[in-house]
Amino acid sequence: CVSEINENMPDEALVCEVRRGNEKAFKVIFLRYYEPLAYFARRYVKKTDVAEDLVQEVFARVWEERDTWDPGSSVKVFLFQVVKHRSLDYLKHLKVEHKYDGQWMDQQEPPSIVFDESNSLQEFRGLVRAAVEELPDKAREIYKLNRYEGLTYKEIALLLDISVKTVESQMARSLQKLRNRLSPYLSLVTG
Repeated sequence: CVSEINENMPDEALVCEVRRGNEKAFKVIFLRYYEPLAYFARRYVKKTDVAEDLVQEVFARVWEERDTWDPGSSVKVFLFQVVKHRSLDYLKHLKVEHKYDGQWMDQQEPPSIVFDESNSLQEFRGLVRAAVEELPDKAREIYKLNRYEGLTYKEIALLLDISVKTVESQMARSLQKLRNRLSPYLSLVTG
């Protein structure tokens, strides 16, 4: 392990220090991944406060089990996998909890896309978001993990337990669909 903790340290060195109980190393990992993980969880649970709670629970568990923590080859992939599973568990629990509550579905807020008519770039971004939402479920998930979360194809393959080739082909098809869908609007950005 190391003697001086800093925010530019590689994850592996930080994990070693976390295992030794180093709170500074844990804080660096927390600050490095908290926001992307909360955004990622929010895509599943649709509520910011719930997403933040789930991510905090994951980090709390990591700290509690720090002396045996083994994230494998990638801390990032490990954390995203745990947050994904925790989010899905939350949704399963919520579904069971509200199984017989007919009003529950009525209370869910539909996703909204806000267009700023005065700004053509904002309008185009809104069109892109809408087009991404029209992608098939798996393709949309892969696209968002790559473009919004910054995960590599390899990390996505590990996270979703699929091959890198599958990720590549899904991304290629998604990008082609987005190009076809958005080609009439390209003049908004370039014109």
